[in-house]
Amino acid sequence: MKILMLAPNHIKKFNWTHQLLRNEFKNRHDVVYYGEGYPGYIKDKPVKEIIKSSKKNFDVIVTHSTKCAEQFTGLGEITDIPKVHIVVDYFPHSSSGDFKRNHVLFERDKYDIYMAPYMHEIISLKANGYKNSFYFPHCVDIKKYTNHNVKKIYDIFAVFSLRDDCYPDRRSVLKMIWDMSDKVRAFTSKVYRSEYVRRINQSKLCLGNNDIFSSTNIRVFEILACGGFLLTDEAEDFKILGFKDGINLATYENLYELEDKIFFYLKNESLMQKISKKGYELVINNHTTENRVKTFEEILYANGVSASK
Repeated sequence: MKILMLAPNHIKKFNWTHQLLRNEFKNRHDVVYYGEGYPGYIKDKPVKEIIKSSKKNFDVIVTHSTKCAEQFTGLGEITDIPKVHIVVDYFPHSSSGDFKRNHVLFERDKYDIYMAPYMHEIISLKANGYKNSFYFPHCVDIKKYTNHNVKKIYDIFAVFSLRDDCYPDRRSVLKMIWDMSDKVRAFTSKVYRSEYVRRINQSKLCLGNNDIFSSTNIRVFEILACGGFLLTDEAEDFKILGFKDGINLATYENLYELEDKIFFYLKNESLMQKISKKGYELVINNHTTENRVKTFEEILYANGVSASK
């Protein structure tokens, strides 16, 4: 399939997760990447001109996240090539303004297919008139997020993005961990990319905390792909994705239970190892970037989009 991927190259950015997914497409398809950070990029070049200069007959055009897609002009004028938008943030109650920005983009570019990582986003998209919306969960690049099999030097890994409008409990979780400093050794400093992966590998127990919509945070996949033991709050899509409390991760309902479970599991390392092994197996078999590119293909084929001959 010939794909035009319109998005900046974020491989050198602190948070490279979305770029790793975009990069996976080239392993199965003929992809032209166009955006800031790629060779030959010209700011404000109309999409029709991008297509013309590429000298390819594209089967589909893909954009990924509103913030990345807004800069490309003229996509709404393209009517002879199917257009797909992969949603990143579609939170109706977020103070960031992303919800309104998404709608402005959607009306401007007139996409044929929408893909989103959370079921509540799919429901919201359809309720707002974007009927051709499909579930496209987060995933992980298992070439980057790997099990290093190193010595555990931290009891707890608790590293979070702090946005109070979306993650109201995270500051309380961190305060609780800091208050336990006389009993456990915790890593809480903000780190990125390979350093983030290394610290997960060095930790016995990794904490997760999801947003106000109970979305399945992308770090669930990243931590489990590293062979880490994850203790997190329940998320709405866990059942759909195959995550089960006490089987391949562990969950908590509130801060009181969280503290109890931290000490319980730290005293039962063999149980943590058993659970983390199952979590690792689930992720590498079902939730890799390769898996998601296949899901992308299935959605397109089901909607009549296929590779040109």
